[in-house]
Amino acid sequence: MEKLLTIKEAKLLLGVTTHTIQEWDKKGLIRVVRAPGGRRQIPESEILRLRGEENKREVLGYARVSSQSQKDDLERQIELIKSGGVDNILTDIGSGLNFCSSFGTEIEVINEDGYKSPQEEMVKDLITIITHFSGKLYGMRSHKQKEVVRSVKNILAQA
Repeated sequence: MEKLLTIKEAKLLLGVTTHTIQEWDKKGLIRVVRAPGGRRQIPESEILRLRGEENKREVLGYARVSSQSQKDDLERQIELIKSGGVDNILTDIGSGLNFCSSFGTEIEVINEDGYKSPQEEMVKDLITIITHFSGKLYGMRSHKQKEVVRSVKNILAQA
């Protein structure tokens, strides 16, 4: 939900008087929301619009693989993202546990296999965590690391 500002907050941000905001409202030059008591509240987007700082969003693609040996997979991800009409793509090679989120951003997975139950998501997360830490412990190309992951998958499949 969009943040609503009081007249006092809005006039400070816009550098105008209360009377000016009231006049703009009467002339339809500013969008206001009336609170239950009749007081004017100004949506934050209106402040940005009037200041010439409209919130312009940019769509970015993000492709990631875990290691250099997966460069072909990275290229396939890039092509998939481009086929969706996204030209500005960030790429990353690194751990799957380094997820990012920032204020005002949304991450949309475009190649997910469909709905997963909470239990399936939990198993997937557990396997990711075990893979990550066993990789650190034994080295990513180690036979022991692969053996640990295979054992955990077998145990979880039986549960």
